[in-house]
Amino acid sequence: MKLKLLGTLALSSIILTACGQENVKKTESNPKEEQNKTDNMQTNGSVTNSNSNQKQKTAQKQISAQEAEQIVSNYYINKGINKQQVLEFKTNIDRSNANEYYVEHLVRDAAGTPIKFCAVVNKSTGEVINRFNDMNEEEMKEIEEFKKRSPKYHNSGEEKNKMQENSSSSEQQEVHNSVI
Repeated sequence: MKLKLLGTLALSSIILTACGQENVKKTESNPKEEQNKTDNMQTNGSVTNSNSNQKQKTAQKQISAQEAEQIVSNYYINKGINKQQVLEFKTNIDRSNANEYYVEHLVRDAAGTPIKFCAVVNKSTGEVINRFNDMNEEEMKEIEEFKKRSPKYHNSGEEKNKMQENSSSSEQQEVHNSVI
């Protein structure tokens, strides 16, 4: 019985000593771990700094005129407009400035007549900032005159109604004249 008691005490002291030594090791290794954590934080900080530097470089990099034309084309495609309705993309360098490209192009109206449009693209972000009708007053008048002359802008139902109204009024006049 004494042997069992002595064996248990010896075993307990060994276990307790081993646990105590591990705590001491943890305490001794904590300054090293803290130093490693500090180093890692500094490394992560430099990675973050390099990421922000890369973003700045990317922001400073500007798109080309051809890329601006492709961006405008994609803008219309993403809106659901097919390639036959939008055509002839051309960047006007004279109108463009340090921050924006002016991409001139043609957009067909519902009847298929091409209308001059211009899209403004930010050189840094590649975003389409604005789109507008790029025709001058003379061109606008020409288009309006063309619309008045062209049968594709007139509803065929309206023409039939007018013809029927004209024919029925002439028939009424004939009937009226024959009665008199």
